[in-house]
Amino acid sequence: MHLPLLWLALLVVAPCRALLVPCARPPLTSRQATLTWRIIMSEAKFGCDPRIATPTEPASPPPWTPGEVGSVHTTGELRGAVEAAAADSGGFVALKFWRVGCKACAATVERFASSAKEYPKGRFYLVNYGEAKEMCRASGLKIVPAAHLYSSGKLQDAVALGPSSWDAFAARLKEVADA
Repeated sequence: MHLPLLWLALLVVAPCRALLVPCARPPLTSRQATLTWRIIMSEAKFGCDPRIATPTEPASPPPWTPGEVGSVHTTGELRGAVEAAAADSGGFVALKFWRVGCKACAATVERFASSAKEYPKGRFYLVNYGEAKEMCRASGLKIVPAAHLYSSGKLQDAVALGPSSWDAFAARLKEVADA
């Protein structure tokens, strides 16, 4: 891949994760450019902050009960939840994107609910891919189950959330909750 094409391709992916900022660095070799592209593409499959794609949708926080898992259907609801969590001292939002019929999604339901009880300051929500397609499209999500973790009004991480990746998610969740 030619270097200018790489920069162009990265500009399409980068707004989601703000990974590309051209600066005064030595030019990448062909191998480095290919590796950079692979790293960015692997991270992007878990999506980015859908609030970026829909900046004018008004905030409307969904119902929330500490220690329980709720549902989010729109970017406006997500915006409201993130703003409410940012206003709470130590508050954060954990979203789980899932799809009906997905075995990996079903395998983490109980663990996600247990995490909601373990971190009562966290706002835990499920996003059903079939019911919230607009929001999922806005996030650029490619794989479910996936999770987004928000704190201080910002997306902190977008990660896998299947049974084999649960431990990594739990560790990242603890970091966000303790921050």
